[in-house]
Amino acid sequence: AKMGCDGGTIPKRSEVVKVKQKEQKLDEVTVERIRWAVCALSQQPLREPVVADELGHVMSREAVLEALVNKSMPKKFKHIRSLKDVIALKLEKNPNFSDEQKTDRDETYVAAFICPISQLETNGRYRFCCIRKCGHVISEKALKEVPSTNCLVCQAPYATDEVIHLNPSPEALEALKEKMEQRKALKKAKKNAESDDKEPPARKRKSPTPAESSSNRAPQPISLPSNIAMEMASTMKAAASAHDSMAQKSDVYRSLFSSEKRQKVENANGDAFLIRSARAYV
Repeated sequence: AKMGCDGGTIPKRSEVVKVKQKEQKLDEVTVERIRWAVCALSQQPLREPVVADELGHVMSREAVLEALVNKSMPKKFKHIRSLKDVIALKLEKNPNFSDEQKTDRDETYVAAFICPISQLETNGRYRFCCIRKCGHVISEKALKEVPSTNCLVCQAPYATDEVIHLNPSPEALEALKEKMEQRKALKKAKKNAESDDKEPPARKRKSPTPAESSSNRAPQPISLPSNIAMEMASTMKAAASAHDSMAQKSDVYRSLFSSEKRQKVENANGDAFLIRSARAYV
């Protein structure tokens, strides 16, 4: 007869020995659903306005701004140095969404956002993309079924490399990283080229012409023949004597005007007119 602990029951091994429980892994759909409901930066519930970086991480703008102000940006997001490094997402709200709903694996789960073209929900079952230029979020299925170089919502033109996969798979994430590095390298090269164009070209110094070189030389003394030198000396002497004669005449004229003025003052009673009249006939 089998013996038990209390005379009749036999415990199982799992009841006596603690067995390490296996970790319950979430399925891919649930993981994607959580990524659309939680901010990738703060790990808090996603709140509008919503932004995304070049690697497709979906975040609350408030969390990004707070990390920039406090300088607490994690190493994973070190490429975000300002709000210019994120894209403001334009998400289409799901009219059937309720804030009271919990994020779980329930088949009746209703996502907060939908694709404006295909009406597919961000419930983890479908991939979504955003266009860098305008920020509209569209399902990957809609972009494939309606190929276009214009946004399907606002008709803004865009290039294929401006499409960013949101909450990407590991493979897509690596491709986005490579694309980001290439874009930064092109931007840096363009900036360097523009700075080189703005610099004025170095001016080349012209070699002086024979006329300029001769004009820049120091004046050399000129030697004249003796007869010409004597003639010039006599001419200068005559000019000096003429200047002295003119100076004497100027003094005489000046004295006449000054004496006339003095007579005017002495003969203020009217005799000045007679003096001037008499001098006119002398």
